Parts: sequence; C-alpha cells; structure tokens
Amino acid sequence: MILAVRHDMNEEQKMFYSKAVTFKKNGDLKVAKQILLELAKECPQSTAVLSVLGSTCYDSGEFDEATLIFKRAAELSPALESVSLGLFHSLWKNERQNEAMEELKRFQTISHSKDYAEIVKEINERFE
Repeated sequence: MILAVRHDMNEEQKMFYSKAVTFKKNGDLKVAKQILLELAKECPQSTAVLSVLGSTCYDSGEFDEATLIFKRAAELSPALESVSLGLFHSLWKNERQNEAMEELKRFQTISHSKDYAEIVKEINERFE
C-alpha cells in the first residue's frame, strides 16, 4: 500500500517520504518507521504518510499501533480504500472482528470494494 507523494509535503519531506518507501520496499521496516514517524509529526494531515506508516507497523507485527494510525488516516480520507482495508486487517489481527466488520460496513456505504466483497464471501463460506 504505497501512495503517491502528496502535494501537502515540501520538497525535503517528499525526499524523506521516498526514502522511507524505499526502505520499506527493501524490508528495512525499522528505518522506514523512524522516518515516517518524523514525517507524521511534520505532516499530521498527510494520509500518504500515515497509510505507509500504518502499513509499516502492520508488516512489523505492531497491530495496535497500525490500528491507531489507520484510524487517523481513515478520519482524514474516509473514502480511501487502501486505508480502510489497512484498518480492517489491523483490527482483525488484534482480534477485534466486530470493529473490523463495522469498518467494512462503513466503507461499503460510501464506496464499493472488490476486496471487501471477497472478504465477505470468504467469511460467509466459513460459517455456512
């Protein structure tokens, strides 16, 4: 879940964002997270920074932190599918399935998601 560089960052922030994305892609999640945490302080309204930070935390197994970050990103960009899915999966990993399903429902009321349709199908098949 890597988003394009946003216009809400200055050139230096964009450079650090790109570096963080590169570190994340190369598997250096600790360094990526440190850069993204600093950027999140500087750009608290940047969904791009928050979503990559949430994804980095998720990939590191830090599901509580990922949940908090994705929640903030979803507040900023409620119609962004990748953020909603990140929140859903983080909640699910935290064994907060009811909240995860609420997020699924929330998103489905404003937009259609093939990924969510697949998730619902898979859940229904398990409980038939």
